[in-house]
Amino acid sequence: MIKPLSFFIAILFLLPNGSKAQILSATMDDCAVNTALGMGTVYGSPECECGLSGQSMYLDGNDDGLDMPDTLMSYLDMDFTVDFYFDSDNTGTGLVDIFSMGNQCGLDSLITFKHLLSTNELILELFNINGDYYSIRYKLPTLCWNRATLVKSRLNYILYINNEAVGTVITSQNIPFARNAKLSFANSPCLALSDDRFKGRIDEINVYDRALSEREIVQSYLFPDRLISQDTTIYQGDFAPLIYGSTCANNFSWTPVIGLDNPNNASVVANPELTTTYTVRSNDNGCESVNTVTVFVVNKDSLECSQLLLPGAFTPNGDGLNDQYEISNAFIIENLSSFEILDRWGELLFTTTQKDEGWDGIYKGKTCEPATYVYRVSYQCRGQVFKKMGSFVLLK
Repeated sequence: MIKPLSFFIAILFLLPNGSKAQILSATMDDCAVNTALGMGTVYGSPECECGLSGQSMYLDGNDDGLDMPDTLMSYLDMDFTVDFYFDSDNTGTGLVDIFSMGNQCGLDSLITFKHLLSTNELILELFNINGDYYSIRYKLPTLCWNRATLVKSRLNYILYINNEAVGTVITSQNIPFARNAKLSFANSPCLALSDDRFKGRIDEINVYDRALSEREIVQSYLFPDRLISQDTTIYQGDFAPLIYGSTCANNFSWTPVIGLDNPNNASVVANPELTTTYTVRSNDNGCESVNTVTVFVVNKDSLECSQLLLPGAFTPNGDGLNDQYEISNAFIIENLSSFEILDRWGELLFTTTQKDEGWDGIYKGKTCEPATYVYRVSYQCRGQVFKKMGSFVLLK
């Protein structure tokens, strides 16, 4: 059974500065589609289930599959990025088709992304019409949701799994696609020959006609079934929000429960009297996720010069709470030589020599994306010079 593709697709064209932008975003919400690129196609009767930010599409592994709009491939003749999340339910030992770009199996240029169940490996394969063959293999992580990102930059094809570059192939020439090639999920042209269809949830499909940087990939991560909050330090009597990422789990269990406002919630507020390591377990239809975080508790009156405190996260969302990232115990500083905020690639975003001044999460007039950032502090206390460096998370 074939019917009009029923998930939401938004199309964005050139940005004001002339750079190319995102051209397809399929969130799966409400299972409805209207796009200037034309209609996509759904095969079978996929179910709409809970997703990472709304609904996802559940493919049954039998006759369910997705083709993106036919005109999409014409935008992907040079650099591109294909990004999506998947939660697999396939069992057995076969070769499972997850994603593909092409027209014919073995007779034309083709890119496929598969799951080899016998070895639990993800396999990216690239076939050129001239006979060239390239592949990347990577063990599938034991997570409920995984993110796959394929980036083409000139002749480099880079595969990211959960934001980590797991392999790169450099081709001898650009891999051209036939005019009627398609970008598909669980609908590879090789299905009739060797592959089984993907069974599970697909969500947050995004396609760009440019190569995303690692920074852009990291900053758009949804933290599926993961703690966003990292280890943090608080004074005795203070509180630490422990924030959980996107999830479809319906039950949560925090241990120990001491110092938590509601240990059955995904996100909690911690107020331990002593340094405590918390573990949270969640269950999403039989898939269990386990995360840990430590809240370090210090006594303000017993702090020494080397114990400069900075939070593990902040939320510059304008709600008046935790909107500034600043030094928690600035009173121990006699002279602040520098307090710097950098992104993970070393670009300086903020600097000050005023010990009571903090960062509002804005760089060059724009609010920075949720991600991990780095702080560096150089200061004097009791006549001695101290330096401290660490990381923290910007949350929305």
